[in-house]
Amino acid sequence: MKENRLTWVSGDREFDELDETSRKILAASSSGTSIFDPVLCELSYRWFCPPGGKILDPFAGGSVRGIVASCLGFEYTGVELRGEQVAANRAQVHVATGPAPTWHQGDSRHITGIAPGSYDMIFSCPPYADLEVYS
Repeated sequence: MKENRLTWVSGDREFDELDETSRKILAASSSGTSIFDPVLCELSYRWFCPPGGKILDPFAGGSVRGIVASCLGFEYTGVELRGEQVAANRAQVHVATGPAPTWHQGDSRHITGIAPGSYDMIFSCPPYADLEVYS
């Protein structure tokens, strides 16, 4: 089986040196929202989730965590409070090279009704309270 590999921006890499998927993720993540480090996602997924595992992200925010999960062959389900962010994430799903990540709009206090089932890993970045505007 071919191992999924991604290249990411580091201090000495230029945009045109990145693989196509990494360039698309970087471009798609330039939306003005805070961006979760894709390298941290990749390392965490590889170290703490079984191959092909299912990841639940109760505070999804942007698309980075879902796209990285897909590119590495994981199933990703994200829950996000803001509908406009869910729509933006879904518009970027074409960047995914593995199982299509899914995002649901809703309040994670009611997660069992929004994203039922069992998951191998819960991975997230909690809300930023007053640093971002929520409805």
